Amino acid sequence: MASLMFVFYILVVISGIVGGGRGWAKELLVTFAILVGLALISAFESWIPFTSAFIKVGSEVQFWFRTLIIFAMAVFGYESPRMSKFAPASGKRDQIQETLLGVVLGMINGYLIAGSLWGFMHQANYPLQPYIISPENDPSLGLAASEMVRWLPTETFIGQAPGVYIIVILSFVFVLVVFL
Repeated sequence: MASLMFVFYILVVISGIVGGGRGWAKELLVTFAILVGLALISAFESWIPFTSAFIKVGSEVQFWFRTLIIFAMAVFGYESPRMSKFAPASGKRDQIQETLLGVVLGMINGYLIAGSLWGFMHQANYPLQPYIISPENDPSLGLAASEMVRWLPTETFIGQAPGVYIIVILSFVFVLVVFL
């Protein structure tokens, strides 16, 4: 059985490879879509009254609600339209730059998506057991996974209301200035 930390890193690397093939512009839209999803989760859980009664903190319902939002935002982000304005450049140097920026943004997207799902599982006390077990119960990892959980997107963005909303606002300003 593979450890959760190993699967996380593999997904980040695979996302980087996919990002290299897609290019930086499309990957940037996926990054913004995931950030909007995290802000949406934060808004639902903080400000909308009927969801707080429906979704108990740390429950399996909360895990599936959050997972569904991130999955939907990732699908919509990856199904972005073709951007003719940011078509791949013709020069060899420009193509290398496009690929490298795509790899970096793809790895960031892998961190945001896989890290969010891992964080949701951690906050819900790993509801998919025995298929996915808590890294604390995996003797091969030791303290590394416990330290890693502190740096996941759920710990950084959700519940940190002003920060995530400022990031989303800046993302939309960037989209308006660069893409339109």
